[in-house]
Order: sequence, then C-alpha cells, then structure tokens
Amino acid sequence: MQDINDLVGLELQLREAQKMEAIGRLAGGAAHDFNHLLSVIIGGTDLGISELRESDADLRGYFEMLAEAGDRASALTQQLLALGRRQVMRLECV
Repeated sequence: MQDINDLVGLELQLREAQKMEAIGRLAGGAAHDFNHLLSVIIGGTDLGISELRESDADLRGYFEMLAEAGDRASALTQQLLALGRRQVMRLECV
C-alpha cells in the first residue's frame, strides 16, 4: 500500500492552475478584441469634441462623458490584458 494523498493534492493543484491559465487566456483574448473597439469609440469621441463649436456646450458635455467612460473602459481592458499576460498589476482606486 502507498499513501497517494499528496499525489492527489498535486493533481488538484495542477488542474486548478490549468483552469486559471485558460481563464486568463480567454480574458486576454476578449480584452484584446474589446480594446480595438474602444480605440474606434475613443478616437471618434475625440474627433467629435474637436469639431464642436463654442455654441455646442451641451453636446460637448455629452461627448466628454463618453470620453471619460471610454477611458475607464480602456483602463479595465488593460487590467484584463495584464491578467492574460500574467503581468504584475499596479493596483489603484478609481
């Protein structure tokens, strides 16, 4: 007879590590694609702001809200990309 409890524990750790790697790859892939979409949204918003006249103050406010939301989404996307690459992340409150 042989005690295989340690071996079973190691197998469970390996499976858990493989699951986490798969989740990281999935998150990284989705974040990469989402980042491309955000680039278009943020670029279009910046272009829209630059084309507004002084009399378009209300519209400028909406565009600025869009730009802020795009920046927050971009920061979140960067965190997901870092997870996919297993990089050390710098934590900060937003």
